[in-house]
Amino acid sequence: NRKADLVVIKETVDEVKEVMEKIEADSEYISDFESIDIKKGIISGSNNILIVNKEIRDDLIQKDPRSSEVLKPIIKVDQVKKWDISSDENYVIFIQKDMDLSEYPAVEEYLSQFKDVLNERPPVVSGEKQWYELNKTSYIDPEMPKLIFTCESYASLYAVFTDKFTYSSGPKYALSCDDVRSLKIIQALFSSNVLNFIYKIYKNNSDQKRVKDTMIK
Repeated sequence: NRKADLVVIKETVDEVKEVMEKIEADSEYISDFESIDIKKGIISGSNNILIVNKEIRDDLIQKDPRSSEVLKPIIKVDQVKKWDISSDENYVIFIQKDMDLSEYPAVEEYLSQFKDVLNERPPVVSGEKQWYELNKTSYIDPEMPKLIFTCESYASLYAVFTDKFTYSSGPKYALSCDDVRSLKIIQALFSSNVLNFIYKIYKNNSDQKRVKDTMIK
């Protein structure tokens, strides 16, 4: 009957919590390792404008070779697959506050057609950012070997390894470390049935809609 079923479910949850407590007590935390860094991906505030495909990137470089200096390879959310990254080539227009946009005339011309839209982003309205800048640029060193893992939901969290020069875009996190072997071990753990089970337990006991970096640590 329903009452008996609820008792069984409660006992199962209690057993799972006990197992979780044992795992946490006997485990080392990623945050304890000084060599490992976790940061969220770049947030542009307007991906359809500030992240461009290979065709647009090549066109901008053809118009002005210096454009290549501010067109950086980036991995978007929908490119992250289990154990793999799709082959789509995307590039972020990476211009920081201390850079002069006019030094990149082809990029300036391209962005100018979207200036009104870019001006509507909150960091620009508040005066924190220039209209052509990215919203947030706290990122892992693109030259470092890294794991890029999604954080859209508890059901689909997994990591992919890359040693290519690349940035990552939010909502994702990137974890970097000099030790490639350690990264690949962590990658395997992130994609394991055990960790997927743990994610579901957190989901059932949390109001959070996304996995947070504190949970990963």
